[in-house]
Amino acid sequence: MPRMTAATVVAATAAALFLVVALLAPAADAAACKALGKQCEQWSPCCMGEYCMAQPFGCMESEGCNKDASFSGTPCTPRPMCKSFREDFNDPKALIDKYNYTGNPDDARFWREYPGADHADVVDGNLVLSLQWSDKDGRGQGATLPSLRWIQYGTISARIKVAAGPGVISSFITKTDIKDTQGDEIDFEMLGGHPQEVQTNFYWCVLIRFAVLAHTTLMLTIYLVNLQERANRVQPRRQVEHEQRFERGGPEAGAEGLPRHGAPKKKDDRRNSNQ
Repeated sequence: MPRMTAATVVAATAAALFLVVALLAPAADAAACKALGKQCEQWSPCCMGEYCMAQPFGCMESEGCNKDASFSGTPCTPRPMCKSFREDFNDPKALIDKYNYTGNPDDARFWREYPGADHADVVDGNLVLSLQWSDKDGRGQGATLPSLRWIQYGTISARIKVAAGPGVISSFITKTDIKDTQGDEIDFEMLGGHPQEVQTNFYWCVLIRFAVLAHTTLMLTIYLVNLQERANRVQPRRQVEHEQRFERGGPEAGAEGLPRHGAPKKKDDRRNSNQ
C-alpha cells in the first residue's frame, strides 16, 4: 500500500545525507527500547526503531512502531487509508510538520518528513518546495513531503512546475515505506538539467525492475503497472505503451541527446509484452 511523496532534492555527498538523517534522531534523553531489549514505559509508550516515543507519529505502523517492545497494551496505529480528495493548497493547514501530527489524518494532507530541514510552504494557492544551501561547502537540502493517507488502488494526478538547474531533481512518487524497508515504489523524476525529460522507475522489494526515459516534447508515453496477487504476495506486471508524436526525424531517429532503447514495437506486440 503506497502513499504519495513529493520531493525536490539536490545532489549531495554521503556526509550531507548523514546530516539530514541525523536531524531525525529523537532527543538524547529519550528512553531506548529495542536496542536494550526493554519495553517502553507508560509516559513514552511507543517503540519506534531504537527509541520510545510519545508523539503520535511514533505509534504508527508506517513509521516503524514495534508493538512487542511498546508499553504493554499500547497498540501501533494502522496506516490511515485513502479517501478521495482534491487539494488546491488554498489553506496552509494542508501541510504540517511531522512532529505536529495529532493522530488524525484528516487534519492535513501532507507532512514535512524532516522538520527543520524541509523547505516547503503553502504560498498563494501553491505548494512551494525550495532548495537552500545549508553549509559552507555549498551543499543543500530540499523537501520530502509524504501524504498522510495511504492508497491501495486508485488514480493519482498532480500538476507540477519543476525546478531548473543541473543537480536538481523534482519527483512525484508512490511508495510503500518512506524508510525503504519494503521498497515498492513508482517514480516520476524530472531533472533540472534536462527540463524536457521525465524519468520513470519502478521498484519492487527494493530492486529496480523497470526504467524508461521519455522525451515529453516529442512523444506521449502511457505507463500502466498492474499488480496481481498470487500466493499471498503482490506480483508486479507491467505494460508500457508509447504513442509516437514526433515533430521531426520520425520514430527511428530518436530524440537528440537521448539513448535509444530499440525501435518501437507494433501496437499488438506491445499489448502482449507483459513480463
